[in-house]
Amino acid sequence: MGKNGTCLDVYQSRFVDNTKVNLYPCGQKQTNQLWTLRADNTIRCGGKCLTTAGNNMVIFGCNEDPSDYNKWEILSDGSIINSKSGLFLTAGTEGNLLLEANIYGSNQAFYATNNTTPPVIKLVGYEGKCLHACDDYVFLKRCKSNVTNQEWTIYPDETIRPQKNLGKCLKYGNLEDSTVNVDTCDGSSDERWRFQSNGAIVHVESKMVMDVVTDFGEITVGPDIAALTQIWFQTLP
Repeated sequence: MGKNGTCLDVYQSRFVDNTKVNLYPCGQKQTNQLWTLRADNTIRCGGKCLTTAGNNMVIFGCNEDPSDYNKWEILSDGSIINSKSGLFLTAGTEGNLLLEANIYGSNQAFYATNNTTPPVIKLVGYEGKCLHACDDYVFLKRCKSNVTNQEWTIYPDETIRPQKNLGKCLKYGNLEDSTVNVDTCDGSSDERWRFQSNGAIVHVESKMVMDVVTDFGEITVGPDIAALTQIWFQTLP
């Protein structure tokens, strides 16, 4: 799964060489959206390998493609690199899949899963308070049940979205201003986050972590110093 929770999709289930692969809304166990990650670094669907045709993604016979463009490296941060070109699988406009240089964008994050419904959670931080959205402003506030302003959806493109408006993403983009806010999702590096096992939420491009200004509950980013203000837990809403 990739940008906006869409799935890699073999066009019209045509499992013949050079059929285009796009991103498309996920279906229920559709065979043209079921992919196997193989030990030989190929990504396969319907017995064909994901490969490149120019800058587009297609399927092609795995044994008939000697170019090594059908070999991929999947990184722990959700990036997929074409082994031959060194370029990153990228979601373009209108569902197109391209190869581009790494920009740490959410349009370059993918997640292998059989569960195509993004989870809805609460994010609990410092002093047991919840991440709360009010328009484009985010801050900590006492947790309450059935408050949609405190519900967040975690997308496979590594975006964190307010359940009230899934077209918006949690963002950090101004290197001179550490404030985190909510704004329109656009596939950029501003909106890509990773959850760490130590409770930190890392902004992928800057490598800084989500933090809290204790006096006001304002959400910012800063260097990871394992502070209590930088530890977050996911709970059910």
